[in-house]
Amino acid sequence: MTTVKENFMTTGLSGMYDDKVVFRQWKGRTVFAKPPRRQETPTQNQLTRKALFLDAVDYAMVALADPELKETYRKMAPLGLTAYNMAIADFLVAPKVIRIDTGGYSGERGSVITVVAEDNCRVKSVTVVIAGADGTLVEEGAAVQIAQGRVWFYTATTANPVTAGAVITATATDVPGHHGTGSVTM
Repeated sequence: MTTVKENFMTTGLSGMYDDKVVFRQWKGRTVFAKPPRRQETPTQNQLTRKALFLDAVDYAMVALADPELKETYRKMAPLGLTAYNMAIADFLVAPKVIRIDTGGYSGERGSVITVVAEDNCRVKSVTVVIAGADGTLVEEGAAVQIAQGRVWFYTATTANPVTAGAVITATATDVPGHHGTGSVTM
């Protein structure tokens, strides 16, 4: 891609020339590049991605109607991007559970499991499920976020006398409602 600076012949030019060069305006500059290539019939993967992107656009329109959420996205946006761009990106990127620390979990009531979760915008909630080695549910509940950071704490409410082989699963949920999950076995 080539950028043209201060050329009176191409300033403000846009469109395609001879099916070989495309001129367009980008950030106040005239840019020219090869024309885009399109397949005759889209693949199933392309149709799936297009549908996902349309869902992201729908989400962005609804999200930006909420003044608080719009301001959150506006603050996230780097130079050259908008709150709309950030809302679409937030929809397309699911949250991730980075780490589950069971060092503070002894199986006793009141012991703590620490979860580190992140998202490109923010993680809205984290749920922790503790299952026994045989797969039976020991307990499940919401973790508490400390100081708007990536760290969430879950305090056990049920005694679990046999922690060996127990599976701790954390699920992070972001603002658009997408989930990211991680598990550890003790």
